[in-house]
Amino acid sequence: TGNPLCDGETYLLDATEPGNNTYQWYRDNILLSGATNPVYSVINNESGLYTVEITYDSTACVSKGEVNLEFAPSFTANQATLVQCDDNNDGNTIFNLTKADNLIITGNPSLSSPIYYENQTDTVPIPNPTSYAANAPKTIYARVSNSYGCSIFVEVFLEIANNNVPTPGPFIV
Repeated sequence: TGNPLCDGETYLLDATEPGNNTYQWYRDNILLSGATNPVYSVINNESGLYTVEITYDSTACVSKGEVNLEFAPSFTANQATLVQCDDNNDGNTIFNLTKADNLIITGNPSLSSPIYYENQTDTVPIPNPTSYAANAPKTIYARVSNSYGCSIFVEVFLEIANNNVPTPGPFIV
């Protein structure tokens, strides 16, 4: 219903009830062989209607519960390379990371603008992506999200142009 799990996520369905009960899980009304624990793990992209039958304490009392799980479609984004001049040849330069935005999302309107990080494990993004000082070559990471909040990281390669500005000859005045 518009609230899907993200591609690659695992979801635990927990039907645990007190007592000595037996459990049987189904997906789309098809028996899931061996799925007889109170907790069932739904792995990546197994959308469907999940049903559990609980038989209480070896009696004839049976309870059923069901949930419909959806997974968001997978999506991709592109790696990007930014090349910048180094005016004083010290290996450091200023990059405008936002110049890679369109290269990364390739015009896909369902993707967010990239957010840039120095490492995939960082929790704080690069504070000023329009003026990022870097010693190149360097790899940073851009995180993009779809409309459901599912995210992926792609690499952004920062390079310094190897073009040299020639020293002008003398001018005769």
